[in-house]
Amino acid sequence: MDYQGRLVKLGVRFRKAERLLRLILRKKLCLPFFYASFLGAVIGFIPSIFDTRFKAVMGDGDYGFMIFIWFMCIFIIWFARKMLSRGIIR
Repeated sequence: MDYQGRLVKLGVRFRKAERLLRLILRKKLCLPFFYASFLGAVIGFIPSIFDTRFKAVMGDGDYGFMIFIWFMCIFIIWFARKMLSRGIIR
């Protein structure tokens, strides 16, 4: 398969994933997924906080990016809860 064919195939897969995400994001089921993603982000970054090997190679930008991801997760959870209370997410 040529390069362009692979890109088309990848685009179709991303479109299917987008449809699935749209369905999930409009349901009450989205909130547990957001909590799980936040928990995964925290667990994933724990070694970079406590392990000295990670500390040796990480700079300020890396820690800033980690904090940015945490804040984005918290914002998404807050926003989803707000939309649940308004009845937009059913």
